[in-house]
Amino acid sequence: MLLVLIDDAGFGNPDTFGGPIQTPNYTRMAEGGLRYNRFHVTALCSPTRAALLTGRNNHAVGFGSVGEFAGGFPGYCAPLPRDCAPLPRILRDNGYGTAAFGKWHLTPDGQQGPAGPFERWPNGWGFDYFYGGLDAWSTSLLAPHYGAAGAWAGNTPFQWGKQVGSHLGGTRNPMVLHWPARVTDAGGLRTSFTHVIDVGPMILDVAGIPVPQTVDGIEQEPMHGTSFVASLSDGAAPEHRTQQYFETIGNRAMYKDGWWLAMKTERIPWLLTPEALAPYAPGVWDPDSGPAELYYLPDDFTQAKDLAAEHPEKVQELKDLFWEEAERYKVLPLLAMLSAFFGMLPPLTGETTFEFRGDVQNVMSGMIPRIYKSLVRDRCRPGRARRRRRRRDRCGGRPPRGVHALRQGRKAHTHTHTHTHTPTR
Repeated sequence: MLLVLIDDAGFGNPDTFGGPIQTPNYTRMAEGGLRYNRFHVTALCSPTRAALLTGRNNHAVGFGSVGEFAGGFPGYCAPLPRDCAPLPRILRDNGYGTAAFGKWHLTPDGQQGPAGPFERWPNGWGFDYFYGGLDAWSTSLLAPHYGAAGAWAGNTPFQWGKQVGSHLGGTRNPMVLHWPARVTDAGGLRTSFTHVIDVGPMILDVAGIPVPQTVDGIEQEPMHGTSFVASLSDGAAPEHRTQQYFETIGNRAMYKDGWWLAMKTERIPWLLTPEALAPYAPGVWDPDSGPAELYYLPDDFTQAKDLAAEHPEKVQELKDLFWEEAERYKVLPLLAMLSAFFGMLPPLTGETTFEFRGDVQNVMSGMIPRIYKSLVRDRCRPGRARRRRRRRDRCGGRPPRGVHALRQGRKAHTHTHTHTHTPTR
């Protein structure tokens, strides 16, 4: 069995589903298999991967965020819980060989160094082999992967896109399933509501592998997804998923029995400037004060007709249901993905000295000491190249190197390095 996940593709991009980008292999698989046009993801890359590989809601396995922004809240801390054994581990324990290729993006930022720990690396997730990268984002969240206008157009015919879990432009993706031995109407279309957490349970179902009750002696959290194997042979099979929550960076939705409640923040998704985030600081933002939209998807495929004003009782019902689901699946507190931006971080360990020797390069951002303020005794900062030549005289003719003290809160941390800094303009 082969699973392929493509980041940031957009529902309206591949010509397999009517878009402008030629995807001949995708089309060939669809013509010999099935197209699913109501398949949903989490509106963000790492969380979707986590949901796909565990069969559980992304917050429940610690991935309400990407690994780089992991924080101290259970739904956003990024280490895979041991009571949520992932699909590759289950398959491997049942005799399958497993391998992953390409982008990973599921290892917490602070565990990506060569010294480990490795429990949250691909092998720790159950893959025998891995060929790809750990994908540090650097500043890519602040500089979108591609132009916002083009990305939005690629989500046609839906509103919004990546990061916007409240609308179908962020959550609805095309899916193709190819299995000639089981698909009875090749080239068929499936319109039942399906979610990425359903893929793992479906694979185990067709493989005849039960979801384990315990793994390594640890009682397991049941998978939240449901097999949709009935749809392989019956396009009119009853809808297996009638309820699902969505939440990404405060943008949230609640689906139930065809009704979709959308609650989007007013922040433009690709802006994370201090000015853009200020209205969402702790104690400032009231999530219930924003506008709510209501759609009935069986009659409104693209979310074009807002019915909120006509059905206020349904809006309230779905709002209440969302908060219940949020509590159950560790979505709270909302906006926990942004906690680091507001200085809300897990406590520091007792370690106060960090030493880097030799030709140190490409240190992952999560592996460096947590430093926010500098204690600059001589007004010279060796890590900065800008204006260095102008500072040479007052720094004794050469930029300083060796040991300098750095302060965070009330604790002074010593950062010792032996790498020589070469002055640049």
